[in-house]
Amino acid sequence: MTAAAPTSTAAPLPAGFALVVAGRFTTNVAVRAVYPFLPTIADGLGVSLVALGISYGTFVLLSQLSPNWTAAMSLALRELIGVTTPLIGGRVDRSDLGIAMTLGLTLAAIAATLTATADGVTQFTVALTVLAVAKNLFDVAATAWIAHSVPFRHRGRAIGIVELSWAASFLVAMPIVALLIRAGTWRTPFLLLGLVTMPIAFAILARLRGEVGPPRTRSTRATRFGLLAAPVASMALLGIGHQAVLVSFASWLDDRHGLTVASLGFTAVVLGAAELVGTSASTRLADRLGKRRCVLTGAALLVPALAILPVGGATVGLAIAALALVFALFEFTFVSFLPLVSEIDPTARATAMAWTFGAFGAGHALGATVGSLLYAATGIGGIAVLASVSFAAAAGVVRFAVSEPT
Repeated sequence: MTAAAPTSTAAPLPAGFALVVAGRFTTNVAVRAVYPFLPTIADGLGVSLVALGISYGTFVLLSQLSPNWTAAMSLALRELIGVTTPLIGGRVDRSDLGIAMTLGLTLAAIAATLTATADGVTQFTVALTVLAVAKNLFDVAATAWIAHSVPFRHRGRAIGIVELSWAASFLVAMPIVALLIRAGTWRTPFLLLGLVTMPIAFAILARLRGEVGPPRTRSTRATRFGLLAAPVASMALLGIGHQAVLVSFASWLDDRHGLTVASLGFTAVVLGAAELVGTSASTRLADRLGKRRCVLTGAALLVPALAILPVGGATVGLAIAALALVFALFEFTFVSFLPLVSEIDPTARATAMAWTFGAFGAGHALGATVGSLLYAATGIGGIAVLASVSFAAAAGVVRFAVSEPT
């Protein structure tokens, strides 16, 4: 297929789009609010931070051997929840997309409430698991709805606007969450999120019920595999490289420059701003330049950007700047990829997105484990090599096996 012609004229966004953005924002906040405040939550539950980190139970005994490795493994286990996402794709394709989004938000509200009322680490873990499943359901249905409602030539802008809520959930919401915790307890923001999410769910049900995608074709497994194999493989590779950096950068900054908790918090804000820059660039450029071209450009630029990381050990400013560049380029690449995948199989968009998100989760799970072990053995240099190889391989798959629909 030939590449879509660049366009500079923005199409109107579909009715109900703001509700979808609001739903995505609240679920993003609920997911991201856990990590910056884990020590406070652990104190509130009366458990150690290590115990909370390994609360899934499978790796409890390993904490006596290597707490850092165990924490990484439990993070990997949490990421594996995303691997189950393909199981819901076909059902969403056959369902009312408005109802599917409502169900996802309702489950998210219930999970946030269960989190707020947790009386121990078991309920807390169950609540976070339900939240992860709920977010996956909502994200798949919402992306399928956008793909159904927005022409492909304008879809990069629409999906990019939705993805801006990821960075906004950190930059805008986390200071508010901190204030709510300070005014109440760590439970306060989760209870509020549960209360806020339900009206959004009801509004989506009232406004978007009856929205369905095109009839799902009875493609053979071989045909669907042929369509999805390349984008799924490239998304898994992106996930490996991304998570390898995520699980190691804070340890690297601490080991190399002795950053305090407050300094790491400032670094998180800088990296959140970098994510915002990358997503904004994709929102503005993906439709004009072509989604596939943006994916290839971003992935290719990530390789030299990662080469700067080991040099970042010289000064803390250079280290943070190098990380910010990597984060911005990754968001640009990832967000540009989503509208491209949404048109791989127009009759089964939810299935395509579900497999894509599932592959990214699998890549994150593998990257969390391998990245943690590799950093312990080789430092940031090994992480830079692993991520570079992963991103270069992803670009290679897209270059030779993924075409941009006309």
